Amino acid sequence: MKAGLNLSKLTTTAGALSSSKFLPGYNFGGVLDVRLDSNLFFQPGILISSKGGDNEYALGNFVGTAKIRLNYIEVPVNFLYHMAAGVGKVFLGGGPYLAYGFSSNSDLTGDGNASGQNQFGDGTFGLKRLDAGLNFMAGYQLKQGFAIDVNYGLGLANLSNGNNTSNTKNSVVGISLGYFFK
Repeated sequence: MKAGLNLSKLTTTAGALSSSKFLPGYNFGGVLDVRLDSNLFFQPGILISSKGGDNEYALGNFVGTAKIRLNYIEVPVNFLYHMAAGVGKVFLGGGPYLAYGFSSNSDLTGDGNASGQNQFGDGTFGLKRLDAGLNFMAGYQLKQGFAIDVNYGLGLANLSNGNNTSNTKNSVVGISLGYFFK
């Protein structure tokens, strides 16, 4: 089991959304730590993860800000290398993730927009529900099973619907505390 803090951004290469500040969020769920050999571990999991961004807009005559929170069920599939260190072990690694957006909300300000709009599907931005990318992770695990890790999730899937020229992706930095049952 693990839980922690996410700091996320929505980045774009074109269109109305422009990256600005990190939006705080959360992550929690379960992971397995499966030994493949003496130092290599396979770590699949299922997490609830909050992503999104605190962004500024410039679309035609509209200028404003938006805090967009996207909530996902995320399935990471990480491979970790463990090295003995002190009373525990350091681990490094990463792998792919796949995530499905199950809810969202936004707080839009500027030129008459309203709060609480759904961002998936028919929402203001029409973002896709499916997200995929790569995780990079480092941490420390005590022999008793307690662990702390820092991770970076690099979104590779374009979340923008095909009806515009934007290329919008998630970017998440997280820190988590966990416990691995022996």
